[in-house]
Amino acid sequence: MPRRTVMLGKMLVHALLATVLIGSGAVLFQGLVS
Repeated sequence: MPRRTVMLGKMLVHALLATVLIGSGAVLFQGLVS
C-alpha cells in the first residue's frame, strides 16, 4: 500500500474516533446537566 493511502486511512480513523468521543462526551454532559 502506498504511504499516502495509509496516512489517509489513519486520518479517517482518528476523525471517526474523535467524533465518537465528542458525541459520547456530549451525551454524558447533557445527562449530567439535566
